[in-house]
Amino acid sequence: MIASLPMYDWPETRCINDTLWQLLYNNLQARGVDAPQHLSRSNNEESHWLSPDLLLSQTCGYPLSTLLREKVQYLTTPVYDVAGCEGGYYSSVLVARKGADIEAHDMTRSHFAYNSKFSWSGYRCIIREFGALENVFSTLVESGGHRNSARWVAAGKADIAALDAVCWHMLQHHEPKTTNKLKAVYWTKKHPSLPFITALDRSVPVAQNLVAAMKEVIASAEFAEIRELLPIVECVEIDVEIYMALGREA
Repeated sequence: MIASLPMYDWPETRCINDTLWQLLYNNLQARGVDAPQHLSRSNNEESHWLSPDLLLSQTCGYPLSTLLREKVQYLTTPVYDVAGCEGGYYSSVLVARKGADIEAHDMTRSHFAYNSKFSWSGYRCIIREFGALENVFSTLVESGGHRNSARWVAAGKADIAALDAVCWHMLQHHEPKTTNKLKAVYWTKKHPSLPFITALDRSVPVAQNLVAAMKEVIASAEFAEIRELLPIVECVEIDVEIYMALGREA
């Protein structure tokens, strides 16, 4: 059985994710739900998401609406208490170097760093907002991760990048030497936040217990002690069709 929390599992936050999982594990055990004692970690997120052994993971809205469509169950959506997030929705922020003469209405001479073409927050939502990126930026370069994109902009290897609001918040907390060199030049429209999922064949009672456990743990005094480092304030359900719309080309 697999449980993973890969989306914001940075070296600085792995112990926080481990703590969250232990709280969830204890809650699930009390509910009579079998669960792995420890989180699984892999460089191949898809192997977890598509495994029939998946109990719980978190994915991005774009994979949910494409690669994982009708292959996993949607469970619930976290609500993050950070700038750019509201309800179960979040924005991406376009960042540039401080002092750079870059404005959102004219980025045609800019070198754009994106984490992955499979990412909603770092790539796809920018297409939805601005159109074909080849017509918006002079150069596109894949960084492999939001954190890398921010570092590349700070170091002058790229001019601009799109980061999801939670990553931007985490960077400001964990890597101020990078974010102190950056400025926000644009916030996108809000889209549904990164959802929690389980295997497609997971039973309805287990899925319901997973959602109930998430909500109970997030509201608990134990989680309140780490909420500053993992600022989830609640979980809400969002119509799956809103996620599915992300996979349909504009």
